[in-house]
Amino acid sequence: MLTPAPVAEPVAEATPAPEPKPTPAMAAMPEPEPMGARAAPPPSAKVEAPPTPRPSRVFCPGCGQANDDSTKFCPRCGQALTAGTAPASLAASTGRQPAGRLRRIQLRRISPRGVSLPRVALPRVTLPHVPRVAWAVLAVIAVLILAPLAYVLSPSARHLVAGRSQAQPVLARTGPPVAGQTSALSAAIPGVEAKTGLKYTTGSCSSNGACLKLAGQLTGLNAAAIQFSTAGSGGRQCVGYVYRSSGSWQFLNSTCALPGQLSPLVGNDATVHVPGQCANVRDSASLQGGIVGCINDGSLVHLDGGPNYADGKLWWHVEKNGWMAHDFLLGA
Repeated sequence: MLTPAPVAEPVAEATPAPEPKPTPAMAAMPEPEPMGARAAPPPSAKVEAPPTPRPSRVFCPGCGQANDDSTKFCPRCGQALTAGTAPASLAASTGRQPAGRLRRIQLRRISPRGVSLPRVALPRVTLPHVPRVAWAVLAVIAVLILAPLAYVLSPSARHLVAGRSQAQPVLARTGPPVAGQTSALSAAIPGVEAKTGLKYTTGSCSSNGACLKLAGQLTGLNAAAIQFSTAGSGGRQCVGYVYRSSGSWQFLNSTCALPGQLSPLVGNDATVHVPGQCANVRDSASLQGGIVGCINDGSLVHLDGGPNYADGKLWWHVEKNGWMAHDFLLGA
């Protein structure tokens, strides 16, 4: 119970009034509290401080950046801020995002439960240690094996190795010298007669001997191949090769064989003769023609054009290849 505060004594003394006698009703009344006393708060109550007001926020209408209301320009994009833009409290109360800002959507990660991919363990391959000397020896052996193989299998490779200094065929006469003639036939007759020992005739051969008779003539560019028969249609045949130079025809050489085996001749097959080397094939019937291939010795080719004469040489066209010199196709 609280103790009442002391009451000030009066300055002047007065005659005390007689105190009334207490009655039972007065004894039951509680004593009045002093005027200046206040009820004390209960000891367990706590006094809370008033909440601090938050500064209002202003959103940039350009990029949506939240700024203080005292900011005049957005520090992110430089947009002017006005008092009419929605504060942060309004955006929070309405649930709307400021202009220019997109709500981030986070997708839920879906992973199947109880599903696991099998792990494949690959064996580790380890190479045996080989000394460097062994590798060098293997490289030398590989070069020694592959180089001859490439030389044999590729004619163009053989040509590159040999270079373009390969000997070119020379137009050599195998028959007796013949004076210039006005026609290819007149130039071929003396050379074939000298080779066969038979005489040319336009009529029938004598009953006691064979003779040469004209069987055909193939004329090309400044060159010709004159065919002669020595007996009946199934007998041996010969061909004389002539060329024209300085306005007259000259005899080059001749060869004899069974019908269908004369070579070189258009329409027949021919064998390349260049021992140990390969014969050049050119894109034109001339030494100025580019080399487009090189055909090995002993190869069988088919002739579909010629003969042509240029740069002192006779030329034949090899089917699907190019032009080849006459001497590479004439046997010994």
